[in-house]
Amino acid sequence: PASDDPVPLAEARDALLENLSFTPVGIDEFIRATKIPVGVALTAILELELAGSVRRLAGGRLVLAD
Repeated sequence: PASDDPVPLAEARDALLENLSFTPVGIDEFIRATKIPVGVALTAILELELAGSVRRLAGGRLVLAD
C-alpha cells in the first residue's frame, strides 16, 4: 500500500519541485541527489509531468515547466 512508502508521495513531489530548476538535469543524477527511493521518485515525476509542472527533455533530462 502507498502508506507503507518510506517517503510519502506528496512529500516526494514537494522535494522534487524544490530541487528542480529551469536548467536541465539528468533524471538518474537528480534522483540520486534527492535520495528519494527510485520507485517513489519515478512515480512522483510522472505525476508532476501529467500535472504540467515538470517536462522531460531528450536524453531523459528534467526541467520545471514554463
